[in-house]
Amino acid sequence: MSDIVIKIRAEAAELKAGFDDAANVVRERSAQMAEAFGTFAGSAAERADAASGHLDKMAETAAFAAAGFAALGQTEISAPLVGVAAGAESAAAAVRVLGYGAEAASSLLGRAADAANDNAAAVHEMAAANEEAGASWGLWATGAVSKPCGC
Repeated sequence: MSDIVIKIRAEAAELKAGFDDAANVVRERSAQMAEAFGTFAGSAAERADAASGHLDKMAETAAFAAAGFAALGQTEISAPLVGVAAGAESAAAAVRVLGYGAEAASSLLGRAADAANDNAAAVHEMAAANEEAGASWGLWATGAVSKPCGC
């Protein structure tokens, strides 16, 4: 085998190894990121659910208290309690939306990790094709085979 064939094959193999390493790093980092964010999103969603439950109870308690004071004719006390109940309900809804957002972001990140893995697989395939092409061009350069284009 001539020196040029050996050199081209070595360069193609080195390029393939570099692509393979890069693809593996992409896979590893995307998996780590997806796992970390999935853990965060799950915890955030659980906490948001718990917090919204507490806010719902607070709203319900404030509404009952407002109704009780209104029944006793204490409107100066019941009116602010109605505001507290409404505010607690709004806060509970907002916290739930934050939890849903965390879950949605986790899902999107999972899809992004899948896409990164697909890209890494494509890089592996490209590297293998490049290595094969390098070997073919090396043989052609020495005249050992006809041109890769078949002409």
